[in-house]
Amino acid sequence: MGKVRDQLDEVNFHCLACDHRFDKKPDRIEDAPEDAWHPWRYYARCRECGGEATQAKQARHLLKMWASATGPTTPAGKAASAANLHGHPTPEEAQRTRFNALKHGLNARTATYWPARPGGYPQCESCELLWNGCTTGQACTKKTELFLRHHIAFETGDPKLLGELRADLHANLTAIINDLILSVIGRGAELRTPEWYYDREGVFHLAKYNDPESGQLVQLFKIEIHPAIKIIKELVVSLGLDLNSQGMTPKAQDDADVLRGHLAQAEAAEGSQLLFQERQTKALEALGAMIERSREATKRDPVLIEHQRGEADDA
Repeated sequence: MGKVRDQLDEVNFHCLACDHRFDKKPDRIEDAPEDAWHPWRYYARCRECGGEATQAKQARHLLKMWASATGPTTPAGKAASAANLHGHPTPEEAQRTRFNALKHGLNARTATYWPARPGGYPQCESCELLWNGCTTGQACTKKTELFLRHHIAFETGDPKLLGELRADLHANLTAIINDLILSVIGRGAELRTPEWYYDREGVFHLAKYNDPESGQLVQLFKIEIHPAIKIIKELVVSLGLDLNSQGMTPKAQDDADVLRGHLAQAEAAEGSQLLFQERQTKALEALGAMIERSREATKRDPVLIEHQRGEADDA
């Protein structure tokens, strides 16, 4: 059995009911003889839901790792291990360290654009690192991961590395557009705001006029178009969801018809050209056969044969 730590005064707890993590002094400690490396289990009342929380698994695993860790345990062994550091770094090691710092440190960058603020960002509510590793660095782990993924994608020139992120982004933007459209539908495309003014004495008044037909005072309203309509239009165009981008406008349909007509004409012309070439090839093949037949007929011509005989006798 490895080293066994004493009972802990403060424990990192994880409530499985509400997923809340917190550090607190244990409310109840039970014996756990099956865990020889730390034979106690800790329990505490959750601060959020009031349920009973157990020690976080990660904290429990750290205890087990600490118990099984190797290294000097006696004072003499610890002193001997510490003596190995005497005389270091040497002047050569110091120069090498300085050279590495100058060579690589100039290009090193620290992601500090999003500092670690547990619970301070909207995504913290669903982050699995909240209160469990979130404060280990100076920057938010999730934001830093996003930062690095974009840099890797741009340095390698591979946009596929951002495919998942872009899909999530467009899904969220589409959901926002749907919410804006429902808001406009529910409240109407126009917003009516009562007109008002202050008189010379600084008294507030609503702007009204006397209706000549009814003889009653009628409130004046300022009518404006719903501001969300402009935002919806910009988002729809930027995402390519407008009718023109989808090819659903009359002009786009006419252009598509013209393009299809050009393609059909090109295909017809190509077919006619191929047909002409086939006919020309067959005609040349038939012409060769006709020439051969003409030669054979010439050889069998009796007049030509008699003429050739006469020339042979004269010779």
